[in-house]
Amino acid sequence: GAYGFVNNITYWPEKYLYASGELNIPKRNVRFLANHTCTKTEISFNGNLGEEENSFLFNFDNKPTKAGIELTGRHLKAEKKGVIHLFARPCNQSFTLRGSYAESGNEKGIRFTASHDNRKRLVGWYAGIVNSTKEKSIKANATVLGSKAEAVWSYFDLTQEKGFKFNGLLLNETFDAAWLYFNAGQEKGLKFNATSFNKTMQAAWTFLNV
Repeated sequence: GAYGFVNNITYWPEKYLYASGELNIPKRNVRFLANHTCTKTEISFNGNLGEEENSFLFNFDNKPTKAGIELTGRHLKAEKKGVIHLFARPCNQSFTLRGSYAESGNEKGIRFTASHDNRKRLVGWYAGIVNSTKEKSIKANATVLGSKAEAVWSYFDLTQEKGFKFNGLLLNETFDAAWLYFNAGQEKGLKFNATSFNKTMQAAWTFLNV
């Protein structure tokens, strides 16, 4: 069935607050509308859940200032992609955010791109998880104005060695670090090493059982 409401409040002659909404379950649709006569402001929302696509449209409009925003969104189920678009008035600026699910081998993640359409500026970033037999990692990278930054945090278990490591890239410089516990029979201990700006630092704490 469908369920809705209508609300009209008059708090001064010719000044009122109006609101209405409807939830239509068979059509999988929801809508909402509200306006305020005193400030001449209107807000509306319309959302749909479809078999292949979900979508929504949100509007805000203020007539005296000519200010407003239009926000639209689409989710393409089969392609596992989503798009959100924002248009702002009176500056007439347009922004777009795109997201998609990515899977390759034992890696799964989400890729995003954000753009300022008027100036054709683009920012991209990615976040994912790698789940292999001996190593599990969290990855994140971004590209801003053609410059790439990346970070990977990992936990590894190589039977005799267990620990954490970090690999990073920023402004064409790499940063690597590892903290590990090792157990090689009579020798046990902790190791640390880090490399950055062509410099390497190493440290080890070892216990010998002879």
